[in-house]
Amino acid sequence: MAPFCRTSFANVRDLTFSGTTNYRDSYAYQDASYGYDGYYVDQNEYQYYFRQGFRRGYEDGYNSRYQYGNYVDGKYAILAAILSQILNLQPLS
Repeated sequence: MAPFCRTSFANVRDLTFSGTTNYRDSYAYQDASYGYDGYYVDQNEYQYYFRQGFRRGYEDGYNSRYQYGNYVDGKYAILAAILSQILNLQPLS
């Protein structure tokens, strides 16, 4: 969830001012380590989810929509359904 919150509209602005509209050109996307502390998941796994959140946040921001997340009380949040899709969550039986 954190990567989405740190992307969206701010990253669209930053990428636009840097002369590119491709999120893959962003250093943050390429590095994908922002906020990684090494305690809970392997760095490769973290980078995968970071990029998923970054891409979705970028797409929402670039297209001025809230398909992957929403904005409530001054905070961006990823939708639970999208988070479930990214993490491949399954109900307990």
